[in-house]
Amino acid sequence: MFLFYLEENLFNLVGRRTVLDWVEFNVASGNWDVTTDRDPQDRRIAGGRPPVVYRYEVQGPLAAALMEKVIGKSPA
Repeated sequence: MFLFYLEENLFNLVGRRTVLDWVEFNVASGNWDVTTDRDPQDRRIAGGRPPVVYRYEVQGPLAAALMEKVIGKSPA
């Protein structure tokens, strides 16, 4: 399970579907001032809609140099 901070009051929770279901259940059944928006990664579940967010992972000893070249600045 990963919780990414995107900006003030905006997060991206990534993990197993069962955990995301649990979070959505608690949001719906509790008295929380939050909203959720599911971005299914499987087009069959999403009715053919492509994902909104794509994540790429780069690893290895040259990962930082590669990302610096790709985005034009230091990724740190």
